[in-house]
Amino acid sequence: MKTFRILFVTSLISLLASGADKVAYLNMDKAFNGYYRTLQENYLFEQQMLAYREKLQVLQEEFQSALKEAENARAAAEDELASEADREESKRRFQVFAERVQAKEREIMRSRQTELTK
Repeated sequence: MKTFRILFVTSLISLLASGADKVAYLNMDKAFNGYYRTLQENYLFEQQMLAYREKLQVLQEEFQSALKEAENARAAAEDELASEADREESKRRFQVFAERVQAKEREIMRSRQTELTK
């Protein structure tokens, strides 16, 4: 029985020692492909962000321009020195510019929503 234990322990030790001889390998091609894919996706994401920021800046500039035109038309509509016909024309222009401002504001919000859902 004692020899059986000794034989069992020695075979267990040799089995563990032979397990240590196994070599692990890493597929470097797979690792680097994943790395470069990540770099490429990060680059594409940055390009999309730059395009979105430029588009948003253009929309905001158009919004500010329309807002300034609406303010000028409103001021002209309230000018008491102008004739009644001029004031009516200015009120009409103010309505057009106010609608344009609202349309630009909706376009900016829609742009933000579509970019957030991508």
